[in-house]
Amino acid sequence: MLRNSGSIPSWGSNGHVLIKNLVRILVCITLTLVILITLCSRLLFVQFEKAGLESTNEFNRKMLSELAFNIDCMNQLVKIKFCVKYWIAQNC
Repeated sequence: MLRNSGSIPSWGSNGHVLIKNLVRILVCITLTLVILITLCSRLLFVQFEKAGLESTNEFNRKMLSELAFNIDCMNQLVKIKFCVKYWIAQNC
């Protein structure tokens, strides 16, 4: 067995067991972090998608409301114009 020269750690006869346990701990921590990040990203994705759809729906409703108002105004103007035109033509 090599003596401890400062650069190579000496773990004795249980060195392979210690490394095996460290690898298990690292794998467990890595899997936990991956699962946590996946769950958090899924939650954020769903929340942002919901917020985006709500804002798009609100915008579309406002635009349709404005369009309906403009169409009603144009319809009233056309009715008034033709009523005035035909009323003046009939009374002259």
